[in-house]
Amino acid sequence: MRDVHKPDFLIILESQISGDKANTVCSKLGYDEIIRVDADGRSGGIWLAWKSADFRVTPLNASKQHITVKVEKVGQEEWILSSIYGSPKYKYHNLLWEQLIGFSKVWNGPWIIIGDFNAISSPTEKNSACSARDFRRCKKFLGWMNEACLTDLGFSGPRYTWFRGDTNSTHKASRLDRALCNDSWISAVPNTVVQHLPKIHSDHLPILATYSFQQVANGDAKPFRFEAAWLLHPQFNKFMEDSWLKDSNFCNSLNEMTGRLKDWHRDVFGSTFRQKRRLLARLQGVNTRLADSFRPSLLKLQIKLEKELDVIISQEEVLWY
Repeated sequence: MRDVHKPDFLIILESQISGDKANTVCSKLGYDEIIRVDADGRSGGIWLAWKSADFRVTPLNASKQHITVKVEKVGQEEWILSSIYGSPKYKYHNLLWEQLIGFSKVWNGPWIIIGDFNAISSPTEKNSACSARDFRRCKKFLGWMNEACLTDLGFSGPRYTWFRGDTNSTHKASRLDRALCNDSWISAVPNTVVQHLPKIHSDHLPILATYSFQQVANGDAKPFRFEAAWLLHPQFNKFMEDSWLKDSNFCNSLNEMTGRLKDWHRDVFGSTFRQKRRLLARLQGVNTRLADSFRPSLLKLQIKLEKELDVIISQEEVLWY
């Protein structure tokens, strides 16, 4: 799989080895940089490997359930990668999500979270009937995702990623592995594709996330002009009142206001089209989850996102006309 797809980052979960044996295997992976959380006996283990010539990687946090790093590359927006191995013991999942939710509150840039969560988000993600406990855990998983403002990137390929048993009576299958991301990732990398690859000598399918950061055009700068759509923003009037230099002459105040408006448009008003893509992506995720399992909280979120999208569409119409 590694030789065929040549991933920028290779994540190995449940390595089940440590020490000298792990060192030997790592040396044969074809990557010169590796962060490891070694297995505890034959349980767990997370390896994250990459080539130092391609990326500058800064470790941010590591535990038995995740490795989180900041990734930098020339000409590319910096982003965060979290490699996940959710504990098979459900009582520890709360510890993982406390860290992820906490991180979501301090990082606003692109963030992708990928790995084995050892959890399902819907009854349709397993091949057998769900118990009352399963339903409660699905609800909890979706609640954590919503609190961290994360979206499931979906997938192509087989429905399930984990399999056990080789007879009709013992066969079990679930979608335990997935890729999640925040809104900034959707804006920066809107064409991310997640594939479930063929299973080889494992009870899990490998998953592959293909991504490509959008390049910023280097054409001539757009001349400054007043955008009528600004008038639709609820904070615009206050911004104008706070930004105008009352003790300066008109020309100086106008020049200063021009610079501040450019910064405000970039930082606060934002790109209408990027916001629209973000909202559409979140709506798609909510719609998919509603189709699988109706929940009033999801319906409430869908209505909220639709209202936000209506505002964006109104702003877009003003920009065009």
